[in-house]
Amino acid sequence: MREGEYKEQFNYAIAASQDPGSTFKLASYMALLEDKKVDTSTLVATEDGTYRIPGHTIRDSHGGIGTVSVKRAFEESSNVAIAKLINAAYQNDQEKFPAHLYDWGLNKKLELQIPGEGQPVIKNPKNRSWNKKQTLPQMAYGYEMQITPLQMLAFYNAVANDGRYIAPIFVREIRRLGNTVEQFKARVINEKIVSDETIKKAQELLEAVVLNGTAKSLASPLYKIAGKTGTAQVADANKGYRVDKKYQASFCGYFPADNPKYSLIVVVNNPRKGTYYAASVAGPVFREIADRVFASDINMFDPLKEQKFTGSLKLPEAKAGERKATQAVYKAFGIKALFASNSDYISLDTNKGVVSQEVKITEGLVPDVSGMGLKDALYVAGNSGLKVLVRGSGKVVRQSLAAGTSVQKGLPIILELE
Repeated sequence: MREGEYKEQFNYAIAASQDPGSTFKLASYMALLEDKKVDTSTLVATEDGTYRIPGHTIRDSHGGIGTVSVKRAFEESSNVAIAKLINAAYQNDQEKFPAHLYDWGLNKKLELQIPGEGQPVIKNPKNRSWNKKQTLPQMAYGYEMQITPLQMLAFYNAVANDGRYIAPIFVREIRRLGNTVEQFKARVINEKIVSDETIKKAQELLEAVVLNGTAKSLASPLYKIAGKTGTAQVADANKGYRVDKKYQASFCGYFPADNPKYSLIVVVNNPRKGTYYAASVAGPVFREIADRVFASDINMFDPLKEQKFTGSLKLPEAKAGERKATQAVYKAFGIKALFASNSDYISLDTNKGVVSQEVKITEGLVPDVSGMGLKDALYVAGNSGLKVLVRGSGKVVRQSLAAGTSVQKGLPIILELE
């Protein structure tokens, strides 16, 4: 590259295999729920926020949260809670937990349409690096494994998709001279990763994180978000975790949670500005992207329900003006309003739900243009022979000549708009 140029040469989304950290807790809890080892109401003690296993101490970054339900432990992303639960459930049958991950397909590449995908690494007791005392509880919260961001996202997408695990595609078809020469469909990796009961509970857990947990600052009043924060310490290839500590902040989820259309993961490596926690670093980026997608996708908005407005209902606010134009606007929005006048120009009493007040235009008299927009006011007053002067913008709130007085052709009338 020439000096001063920048080129992205490494696709982190598909190639960067790393410890996923807390976003992986979803898979751990799903294994426990599927095996009936816990329910979302099961209590777990986080004590002082530390859990000592031989040769290592697992910690909660913000200290213990006491004895709480599984749901609350997930909301607060407790490392201690999930490590204790996984250890208790599978310590005497250590193959069973990674077997779930293998059955779901997390140990296999997604076989993407573009090259360079990283190989996921999910340990099992047959691996030489498996430690009978440490590996299981550390895998529980997303360590001692390697997964790319897109592989993690595909798993979350399966949860949003009611358990159907598919490989993402980037190209749907190839066209030549306007003709489709080849089409591609998403490959189904696993038709149903877990039971409907487990999927429903997993979805509820992800929604709870945004409603009451570590990502509650991401909640939107317009649509629901479901997801999980993840903060992981990144190991140095030569020095491990102990020297020059670096972190990865992530948020993985989908929206709208009650009718998922989009899944999204945001990963920020080695954030520089003061904090490295996912809710403060990756979460806001997720929300900003989601907001823009929501604003640009008309299908995410609730459809307007057709309503018949009567005299007891309030109509949407509208300016006085041409009757046909007002009728067209109401019709376009599916609003049935009662038009009690066939006058060309009308004023509106939206509080009464009836568009009935006729604007009387009498030759030789000053018309009443109050409430009209500028276009209609100019037309009506101008056709009455008046010279129109305008102040402000919006709709007419005052006119300098009283309605009903005699018109002298060319007489100026000042219209004030707000």
